[in-house]
Amino acid sequence: MWNNGRLIGASGLLLLATFALSSCSTTPKPPADKVKHIPYQIVNEWKIPNGGYGRIILVTRDLVNDSDMVALGLTLKSDNSSDRHSSILVFTDIELAKSPRGNLPNLTDKQWDAYCSNNVASYEKNGNTGNHVYTYCLKGLCHGNKEVMKFFQKFNY
Repeated sequence: MWNNGRLIGASGLLLLATFALSSCSTTPKPPADKVKHIPYQIVNEWKIPNGGYGRIILVTRDLVNDSDMVALGLTLKSDNSSDRHSSILVFTDIELAKSPRGNLPNLTDKQWDAYCSNNVASYEKNGNTGNHVYTYCLKGLCHGNKEVMKFFQKFNY
């Protein structure tokens, strides 16, 4: 059973979390007619059993700046709106985009640095939860996290 102290404490934490989330800065969504469509090439695609697609896509290096990467996220959201689920990795180098994900733990440090600096974004959509997560990093998503990526590689690729 919850006593009053625990109930008040839990309510306070919930209120604090709500305030913290609402005070995070967000980028205002531009009007639909003002959204820049970012071109990309699909390098690899596979069907997700519960509906939708996983993809490895390629963008040109000159698009790796804040405004174009935000526009890419909106482009991916629009292009995948009818998919129940989506899982997309964004690369700037065709050879790295084509490389097998299962080989990540075996990369040399130099290969790992190249992989990381060219894997610039990811987009995940889960139709069951309604979550859409788009993450980008101008210097690459996984710099310095080889051990973490080795762990996740076992489950995701």
